[in-house]
Amino acid sequence: MGENSNCPRIWFRLSVAIIAVTTLAAASLVFANQKESAPGSFVDVEGGKIYYEECGAALEAVLLIHDGVVNSAVWDDVWPAFCKNFHSIRYDRRGYGRSPAATTWYTETDDIWALLHHLKIHRTMIVGSSHGGELSIEFTIAHPELVAERFWWAPSCMATRIRTI
Repeated sequence: MGENSNCPRIWFRLSVAIIAVTTLAAASLVFANQKESAPGSFVDVEGGKIYYEECGAALEAVLLIHDGVVNSAVWDDVWPAFCKNFHSIRYDRRGYGRSPAATTWYTETDDIWALLHHLKIHRTMIVGSSHGGELSIEFTIAHPELVAERFWWAPSCMATRIRTI
């Protein structure tokens, strides 16, 4: 083993550190810039309610699902561009942002279905980041007829069932 034998481990540690710092910085910016009131609504879901926002009048819908660290405000920088080109929807998962924490057992894919049903969305593209990516995979498996396209940004790999989508 030469002097470069630790390079892969160093790069891995450096990558993890960069991801952690970036995530924490993004979270602090989201919470620092979060307004007290925003133009959104609540939808009742089984055993609770979730906060959502929508914009844009295009025929093609896109659903943005945040990760497990911050809330839907993480999409603020890209929200205007999505609104200009799509019927865009973003929501706070239970226990994040303006959505209260769950008080009973539930599935997050059921919450997505309830939101899309409430908004009368019959087919959508889904963009998910980290845990939001995992949820988009789970939702696509459960309801492939509702998903037109999907884009996963670093999805966590704990989907309960994996199959070719």
